[in-house]
Amino acid sequence: MKRAAQSRELIELKANGTTVRGTLHRAHNGAADPGSNDRAQGQVGIVFLNSMSSTRAAYGDSAVHLADAIAECGYTVFRLDLPGYGDSDGDMPADLLDIVNRGGLASIAAAKIAELASRFELTGVILQGHCAGAVTAIHASRACKECRGLILMAPYFHLPQIVRSKARRQLSDWALKSKFGGRFSNVFDRLKALRLKLRTGKLPENANKSLLDSWKEVASTRLPILVVVPPDRKSTGVQPRLGEFDYIAHIVRLAGPRSRITIKAADGADHSFSNRSGRAAIREVTENWLHCNFPQKAAQAAQSEVSALSA
Repeated sequence: MKRAAQSRELIELKANGTTVRGTLHRAHNGAADPGSNDRAQGQVGIVFLNSMSSTRAAYGDSAVHLADAIAECGYTVFRLDLPGYGDSDGDMPADLLDIVNRGGLASIAAAKIAELASRFELTGVILQGHCAGAVTAIHASRACKECRGLILMAPYFHLPQIVRSKARRQLSDWALKSKFGGRFSNVFDRLKALRLKLRTGKLPENANKSLLDSWKEVASTRLPILVVVPPDRKSTGVQPRLGEFDYIAHIVRLAGPRSRITIKAADGADHSFSNRSGRAAIREVTENWLHCNFPQKAAQAAQSEVSALSA
């Protein structure tokens, strides 16, 4: 933990009149002082974009733990608070969900990533986003010429309602806690599945069509993309809950047969990936994907050092 703290640094990006603040996690490359290198010259950096309501630390500091783990593997990682979040300038607008879903944060994210790449002499960046942050990452990747890959944790491709009615919340709680409620929930799922089947594969009415268009444009370029989803409590793997539209299968079809998409289920994870099983799962999946698609020299050196110590 002490080594990880020593390798972190607060950063500010001030171009274009908007100050964005974040945290740099320096790559652990075996140096005696992990904070001795001011640049990540020649490396691909990994940029975490915060989700809709959380700061760059994410729920339960889950982003901090993941960034530290990736840095230990030899990668330089940045966690950013976009304007209106955390330590960055600006106020959070009341219609933030609508802004995120239509890609309203994409241009500022792309501008700050360009500033980051220039300042730290990166060869490119991998955009990482969780939930709403994944939505921003997909939209931003269209305008970000530095983007070399995407890591999307629990992305959603519909237009969700941010607030459920009190009656719906009470009904959901009853279904979870009551045996009869659970049976009622199963019947309701079957009715939704029948309705979905009658729609003959058409997109749901609340599908985020602009996001799906952005996804198709980006994924069809053969950009390496990792999609990690926590299993639903009433399904297994990456399969959706009975009665829910299979967006994962749909985005794979949109990307086309030559795409470079990796779909993984994070077994034991909750939606935030902040529980112990979720942290372990997302770390393993992310590290394996990075080593396969972006085997940087620093990462290889770090891995060799770890292997030597374990021998």
